[in-house]
Amino acid sequence: MSAVTDAKEKVKELGSQGGGKDSLAKKIFVPLAASAASAAAAYAVRKVPALVQEKVMPKLKGGRSSGAAGDVLSKAKDAVGETVSTVADRVSELRESASGSSRSPGPSLSSKELDELERRRKERAKHRAERRKALSV
Repeated sequence: MSAVTDAKEKVKELGSQGGGKDSLAKKIFVPLAASAASAAAAYAVRKVPALVQEKVMPKLKGGRSSGAAGDVLSKAKDAVGETVSTVADRVSELRESASGSSRSPGPSLSSKELDELERRRKERAKHRAERRKALSV
């Protein structure tokens, strides 16, 4: 975000130097600052996960046997594993009990409502694809 604030400061400096240049300076530097901030954010989104995998995760895994952080991680892993297995068992039970009934478990929707849901689902998928495309460039 410092690139944006730096660009804003430059625009203010250029604006205070001359009256006619103020508008031109804003037209030039504000979009450049926005582009720079966007590029920096996209770069960070692409590079930070790899950095975490390379630098942070080995330290967490290595400290598991002797450090307090390792103890906390192993306890959290055990707790999550137990919760997931409990939830999975409960879902299996619900599926078995629901399969014996003749009625579907969800609320019935009109065709208009189903069409609206489908339209929104497609719209979300389109937006996801656009975001992925923008990040991959």
